[in-house]
Amino acid sequence: MSDVVLTQKQVVAAGLTPAYQAIDATDTYYLENRGQVFLHFLNTGSEATVTFDTEQQIDGLDLENPTVTVPATTGDKMVGPFPASWEVATGTHKGRVKFTQDIASGVTVQATRV
Repeated sequence: MSDVVLTQKQVVAAGLTPAYQAIDATDTYYLENRGQVFLHFLNTGSEATVTFDTEQQIDGLDLENPTVTVPATTGDKMVGPFPASWEVATGTHKGRVKFTQDIASGVTVQATRV
Protein backbone atom coordinates (compact mmCIF):
# COMPACT_ATOMS: atom_id res chain seq x y z
CA MET A 1 0.00 0.00 0.00
CA SER A 2 1.49 3.31 -1.10
CA ASP A 3 0.70 6.95 -0.48
CA VAL A 4 0.14 8.74 -3.80
CA VAL A 5 -0.09 12.54 -4.10
CA LEU A 6 -2.12 13.46 -7.17
CA THR A 7 -0.85 16.09 -9.59
CA GLN A 8 -3.39 18.84 -10.28
CA LYS A 9 -4.02 20.44 -13.64
CA GLN A 10 -5.08 24.10 -13.84
CA VAL A 11 -8.11 25.02 -15.94
CA VAL A 12 -7.22 27.87 -18.32
CA ALA A 13 -9.24 29.97 -20.77
CA ALA A 14 -7.67 28.14 -23.73
CA GLY A 15 -8.90 24.82 -22.35
CA LEU A 16 -7.52 21.88 -20.41
CA THR A 17 -6.66 18.48 -21.82
CA PRO A 18 -7.27 16.03 -18.95
CA ALA A 19 -4.60 13.51 -17.98
CA TYR A 20 -6.46 10.82 -16.06
CA GLN A 21 -4.50 8.64 -13.64
CA ALA A 22 -5.44 5.04 -12.87
CA ILE A 23 -6.16 4.42 -9.19
CA ASP A 24 -6.70 1.14 -7.38
CA ALA A 25 -7.88 -0.31 -4.11
CA THR A 26 -4.39 -0.86 -2.67
CA ASP A 27 -3.15 2.75 -2.44
CA THR A 28 -4.13 5.83 -0.44
CA TYR A 29 -4.46 9.04 -2.42
CA TYR A 30 -3.86 12.64 -1.38
CA LEU A 31 -4.82 15.93 -2.99
CA GLU A 32 -3.42 19.38 -2.21
CA ASN A 33 -6.44 21.42 -1.16
CA ARG A 34 -5.73 24.86 -2.55
CA GLY A 35 -9.27 26.15 -2.71
CA GLN A 36 -11.19 25.48 -5.89
CA VAL A 37 -10.03 21.90 -6.51
CA PHE A 38 -12.16 19.01 -7.67
CA LEU A 39 -11.72 15.37 -8.66
CA HIS A 40 -13.20 13.87 -11.82
CA PHE A 41 -13.63 10.10 -11.57
CA LEU A 42 -14.26 7.83 -14.56
CA ASN A 43 -15.04 4.14 -14.14
CA THR A 44 -15.05 1.28 -16.66
CA GLY A 45 -15.16 -1.48 -14.03
CA SER A 46 -17.66 -2.53 -11.39
CA GLU A 47 -19.29 0.04 -9.10
CA ALA A 48 -16.67 1.83 -6.99
CA THR A 49 -16.97 3.58 -3.66
CA VAL A 50 -14.58 6.46 -2.98
CA THR A 51 -14.13 7.14 0.74
CA PHE A 52 -12.76 10.45 2.03
CA ASP A 53 -10.95 10.15 5.38
CA THR A 54 -11.82 13.45 7.04
CA GLU A 55 -10.39 12.61 10.49
CA GLN A 56 -13.25 14.65 11.99
CA GLN A 57 -14.42 14.12 15.55
CA ILE A 58 -17.05 15.48 17.89
CA ASP A 59 -16.40 15.01 21.60
CA GLY A 60 -13.69 12.45 20.79
CA LEU A 61 -15.96 10.35 18.58
CA ASP A 62 -15.07 9.80 14.92
CA LEU A 63 -17.59 11.11 12.41
CA GLU A 64 -18.58 8.90 9.49
CA ASN A 65 -16.34 9.51 6.48
CA PRO A 66 -18.09 10.86 3.37
CA THR A 67 -18.38 8.46 0.43
CA VAL A 68 -19.16 8.86 -3.26
CA THR A 69 -20.36 6.04 -5.52
CA VAL A 70 -18.95 5.96 -9.05
CA PRO A 71 -21.34 3.85 -11.16
CA ALA A 72 -20.19 0.73 -13.00
CA THR A 73 -19.07 0.60 -16.64
CA THR A 74 -19.70 4.22 -17.70
CA GLY A 75 -19.37 5.87 -14.29
CA ASP A 76 -18.60 9.58 -14.33
CA LYS A 77 -18.51 11.67 -11.13
CA MET A 78 -17.07 15.07 -10.21
CA VAL A 79 -16.41 15.73 -6.52
CA GLY A 80 -15.38 18.96 -4.79
CA PRO A 81 -14.47 21.61 -3.87
CA PHE A 82 -13.32 20.35 -0.50
CA PRO A 83 -13.72 22.23 2.79
CA ALA A 84 -10.65 22.73 4.97
CA SER A 85 -12.28 20.42 7.55
CA TRP A 86 -11.59 17.48 5.19
CA GLU A 87 -7.82 18.08 5.25
CA VAL A 88 -5.36 15.87 7.11
CA ALA A 89 -4.51 17.78 10.32
CA THR A 90 -0.94 16.63 11.02
CA GLY A 91 2.04 14.78 9.61
CA THR A 92 3.50 14.41 6.13
CA HIS A 93 0.16 14.96 4.38
CA LYS A 94 -1.05 17.90 6.47
CA GLY A 95 -3.39 20.14 4.42
CA ARG A 96 -4.21 17.44 1.88
CA VAL A 97 -7.51 15.67 1.27
CA LYS A 98 -7.14 11.89 1.76
CA PHE A 99 -9.17 9.22 -0.04
CA THR A 100 -9.27 5.57 -1.09
CA GLN A 101 -11.44 3.57 -3.46
CA ASP A 102 -12.52 -0.06 -3.26
CA ILE A 103 -12.09 -1.82 -6.63
CA ALA A 104 -8.95 -3.31 -8.18
CA SER A 105 -9.11 -1.65 -11.60
CA GLY A 106 -11.16 0.45 -13.97
CA VAL A 107 -11.16 3.74 -12.04
CA THR A 108 -9.25 6.80 -13.20
CA VAL A 109 -9.13 10.30 -11.75
CA GLN A 110 -8.15 13.80 -12.86
CA ALA A 111 -7.40 16.38 -10.14
CA THR A 112 -8.34 19.83 -11.43
CA ARG A 113 -7.96 23.36 -10.04
CA VAL A 114 -10.11 26.23 -11.28
